[in-house]
Amino acid sequence: MRHTARWLLVALTAVACDDPAKPMAPAPGTQAGAPVSAVAATDDAEAARALFDESVRRHLAGDEVAWKDGLLELAARYPDTPHGRAARRRIGGAGEWVVATGVMAAVAVPAFMKYIRRSKTAEATMNVRKMFDGAVAFYAEHQRFPQTTPLSPGQPACQGGESTKMPPNPDAWTAPGWQELNFSVDDPHYYRYEFVSEGSGPGAQFTARAIGDLNCDGVLATFERVGRVDEQGNVTGGAGLFMANELE
Repeated sequence: MRHTARWLLVALTAVACDDPAKPMAPAPGTQAGAPVSAVAATDDAEAARALFDESVRRHLAGDEVAWKDGLLELAARYPDTPHGRAARRRIGGAGEWVVATGVMAAVAVPAFMKYIRRSKTAEATMNVRKMFDGAVAFYAEHQRFPQTTPLSPGQPACQGGESTKMPPNPDAWTAPGWQELNFSVDDPHYYRYEFVSEGSGPGAQFTARAIGDLNCDGVLATFERVGRVDEQGNVTGGAGLFMANELE
């Protein structure tokens, strides 16, 4: 990378110095009566070269952000200098660079937020599975499913328009159904949980459910698994995990 950067420094410097679009103006004092415009052009060219040299030093040090920022500043502040024109050619025009950066941000930020919300759903899928397994184990011993529970905890994670993890609350899991499931959430969490059981014997069924609203827009995400007792007295749950609005 350092070898490439040094080669780039030599190449851009050569392009800037050989730029036929505008020759380097003579330094003040080299010609008697030099026009003011020529003096200003010389000052800009010297400032542009200094900025270019500093940007390349940052690039050689591995600071790509400072390198790109330097090229943008060259193209914007000194567009008519040899180094400014070289910078514009290097980045394809300052305006195009800014537009491209904006487009990438517009795509990347929502995708990143979606990734973050998806990672949080692992809590719901894990706990629904834990509830399902607890119901199957309880039925094997008692020939019935645990009692229906309230939606727990009572308050949602969304408070003031923001979704924050709810602190663990042992009192939220004291209902008989939770005790029979041997279920509680002992770590900070985003979702609320519910267990609903119906019937007895063949045909009896239960639903283990997690409900949440990760972006606090009022649309609820639902994760659930359903178990049923077949004619042979076995608990089945072949449908697997059902999800609706999983990233909400």
